[in-house]
Amino acid sequence: MNRGFVILAQNTDEVDYVKCATILAKSIKQHMPTENVSIVTDNNVESDIFDKVIPLPKGDLDKDSE
Repeated sequence: MNRGFVILAQNTDEVDYVKCATILAKSIKQHMPTENVSIVTDNNVESDIFDKVIPLPKGDLDKDSE
């Protein structure tokens, strides 16, 4: 994969950014079906809309979230 879109999505208590990223990916695929879409996240993603799911290498390091 050498071109396409990368979406960073890390959920908060208030917003499900992975869900937002999935909606964005569906829109990209609808208008540009040959483009690759990857997501970088610390959440489990069970969507076949993404060509690649890239885990955050260190997970969530925010000390305030514990």
